[in-house]
Amino acid sequence: SPDGTVDLVEGTQHKYEQTMLIFPKTGQDCAAFCTYCFRAPQLRGGDDKFSSERPEPALKYVAQHNELRDLLITGGDSSTLTTATLRSYLEPIMHDRDSFGHITKIRLGTRYLSYNPFRFLTQGDADDYMKLVRELTEAGIEVNVMAHFSNIEELTNPFTIAAIRRLGAAGAKVMSQSPIMKGISAWRDEDGALDLDRSAQNWVDIAELLGAVGARWYSMYLPRATGPKNFFDLGMADSVRVFNEANSRLSGITRPLRQISGSVSAGKIGVEDIDEYGIFTMR
Repeated sequence: SPDGTVDLVEGTQHKYEQTMLIFPKTGQDCAAFCTYCFRAPQLRGGDDKFSSERPEPALKYVAQHNELRDLLITGGDSSTLTTATLRSYLEPIMHDRDSFGHITKIRLGTRYLSYNPFRFLTQGDADDYMKLVRELTEAGIEVNVMAHFSNIEELTNPFTIAAIRRLGAAGAKVMSQSPIMKGISAWRDEDGALDLDRSAQNWVDIAELLGAVGARWYSMYLPRATGPKNFFDLGMADSVRVFNEANSRLSGITRPLRQISGSVSAGKIGVEDIDEYGIFTMR
């Protein structure tokens, strides 16, 4: 817990005061195989992989911690879960508000909107997924589908747009949070200098297209020290420059909801700016 106490609850993390992460066992796969994935340990297996076998231990902890407001179902990818499995974690939140009334937001982390949008359209239990979203929102619980669009090409598939709109019609808020990666979402020229115009415009295009279909750019984050970080890392200074330039080109309603951020052991730290001397302002 953020207060320094240690409770061992399988397949969960509570490192942010108001947010708890839950990693259901059958959600530790993904529709994508990103070379820069910072959750690679969850996908490859091994001793460092952890997961929640069943919902009861996690829900018991949630009921005991009134400081929590937000549950993030993640992995892997939450969209690899059947809707029935999602229901096993979320229906108690809906129906027992005496125990779970402090939970007001659910977040579902996914790459499926880019790589398999039919999960939300026609595939399998897509209709029941939408029904669950409607039930949660009607119960007063905000549902946020946290997508990861890093390059505008990931967003231009018409089926991706249709899936975003269907989620919105069911009551979900679709938001995009994604890393800034050299060669994928930011670029250098042939001399190795930052191509600020191209890099910033990629994020502007993502933000404006998201806004046009009723979604939002939520945040940009720095790569974590996992996998081939050194290959994809643009560097913090240039990453901040890209973020600030993209932000300056957007109108207020399409700007990201958070500053660029990086992960530390206690959670995330926001990078506000860099001055002419190369000194960062953080919070």
